[in-house]
Amino acid sequence: MTIVIAFLLIILGTWWMSELLRKRRDLAEANPERWAKEWEEAKGKPDPWPYTSQINRLGFVLRQVKAFFPILGGIFFFMAVMKI
Repeated sequence: MTIVIAFLLIILGTWWMSELLRKRRDLAEANPERWAKEWEEAKGKPDPWPYTSQINRLGFVLRQVKAFFPILGGIFFFMAVMKI
């Protein structure tokens, strides 16, 4: 069950991430001067640009799900086999 939940979270999270990135791309294509200005402002700073903080957080969460849910599923499987 854990693996199924992880799979659903990964699929939904990937869809959400692609929508957020599509919006950023559309923004860049609609106003290249603004995009260049934002690049100059963000250059050399700890800024998530060209992404957003939301995109960075979502990426972090999806990496955690991909790493830890299969491990958690393995632990549950081992516990079921050992009848703990």
